[in-house]
Amino acid sequence: MKSEGSNIVSIIIPIYNVEKYIQQCLESVICQTHKNLEILCVDDCSQDASIDIVRSHMVKDTRIKLISHAMNQGLACARNTGIEHATGDYIYFLDSDDFISSESIESMLDSALTHKSDMVFSGVELAVEEDAKGDELSAIKSYLSFKPQAECEEVSRDTFELFLDEFPCVAWNKLFRTEFLRSNYISFVQQNIVHEDEGFHVKILANLPKISFVDEVGYFYRIRSSSIMQQAIDDWEKKIKALTVSLDDAISYLNKHEKSEYIELVKARPLYRHCYAAENKKKPSLFSKLIRIRVRKNHKRLQIFGITLYESNR
Repeated sequence: MKSEGSNIVSIIIPIYNVEKYIQQCLESVICQTHKNLEILCVDDCSQDASIDIVRSHMVKDTRIKLISHAMNQGLACARNTGIEHATGDYIYFLDSDDFISSESIESMLDSALTHKSDMVFSGVELAVEEDAKGDELSAIKSYLSFKPQAECEEVSRDTFELFLDEFPCVAWNKLFRTEFLRSNYISFVQQNIVHEDEGFHVKILANLPKISFVDEVGYFYRIRSSSIMQQAIDDWEKKIKALTVSLDDAISYLNKHEKSEYIELVKARPLYRHCYAAENKKKPSLFSKLIRIRVRKNHKRLQIFGITLYESNR
């Protein structure tokens, strides 16, 4: 099935001080083979020439819309703003320093329509800058290399844990059915933190989506020393604290929407993965700080490397 031209795809691009990259990003979207696009550029109070570049493209392409924040709120809030303004049948998140292949949206939309899937993702290739740290590249590449066993899979209560462990928790490079997000009240944590994607994906998976995969490179993820992901890698203590905030938001969502059966799995898996990585990076001071993470009374005891992170009295 070829993607139908009547299906509008809203591409959400949060923008903050990316004058060096935004032109390539926008041009990769403008030249998409699927033309029925809504290109939502969310200005999070950029202080460089990024928005001037966006406006110059708006003159040439009426599909581009600019939405401006009154104050800097961070990536998660910018994405939420995009979701609120999107009018498309599908939503696609694209970071403003990255770019996509010319057939990326068409291929993913074709997959979504063929399989009636709620979420589609494709292959990722790294676009590495000279100042990027080489010792981190293999870890990032490995993290993003997940491929499902089948072209289309449906998350179930039995496979939720597997997807939570293995599925890359990044919002970009994924095409979401808009009605799936809105009918399940799915959004990002409304705070300016790293790891906003972790909680977002918990909400996605807890609603048991049908997921399909396009086995070709559609997204080019730029590795640069000043990127948000790279900063998170470099600061493990900050990373764990931000992750806790993101997961707390997801757990509140699970409680509110009667999906509490997933809470213990959510608490354990992502925290364990990142703590284990921190241990391998030989950051022993992190673990004494983890003791200070607050205890939730309504959860069973959870220990990681002998440290109690959560404990209940029941």
